Amino acid sequence: MITLFITLLGICSEAWSHTGPHDSQKTKIARPINGAPLFKHLGSYRFQISSKSAVTKKYFSQGMMLAYGFNHKEALRSFKAAQTADPKCAICYWGESLVLGPNINKKMPKEDNETALRALNSAKKYLATATPLERDLITSLETRYHKNKEREALDNAYAKSMKKLTQKYPKNANLHALYAEALMDINPWKTWTKTGKPIKNTLEVIRSLDKALKLKPQHPLALHLY
Repeated sequence: MITLFITLLGICSEAWSHTGPHDSQKTKIARPINGAPLFKHLGSYRFQISSKSAVTKKYFSQGMMLAYGFNHKEALRSFKAAQTADPKCAICYWGESLVLGPNINKKMPKEDNETALRALNSAKKYLATATPLERDLITSLETRYHKNKEREALDNAYAKSMKKLTQKYPKNANLHALYAEALMDINPWKTWTKTGKPIKNTLEVIRSLDKALKLKPQHPLALHLY
């Protein structure tokens, strides 16, 4: 646990450090798209996608990093910018839909449900440009939103769908971390009893996070959720 804390502390330090006049790692940053900046110090994490646009890839990875850090509004701006740079990037619309969903700190506003569905519909228009994994992620996220179904049922369906993806792609750390988050969204902040016993899904969450960290010891979402 101490090692895990030190690792997390190091990542946070890298992610939020500021440049000074003697910074030797200054890089040229492209002009912001739609007002969304490309931040310089969010760490080295990259989420590989099929887009041929280098700018889209940067914005998408940044969006995922921000989402993993629970800055969902800023992540949304990054995904929107990624879409602008590559309008046919299916997974970029998936990213938008993902961050509009519920999280352990916030319930999903009803008005966001329609927006999330529209983003998924856009993603499905460009499935031909997506990789098999990207198509599976889009299909899985479809279980999370519906005009008439209750949120509890949708959250459970999404978690089950993500579990299937971890079984199909067992060596993908992102999927294990996203599955753990999906489970935590079912019972936000209800993981242990007052006597220290695990509540439903808690042990499964830990197992999934352990798998993610074994595959990628500095995975930002896995560390955050742990």
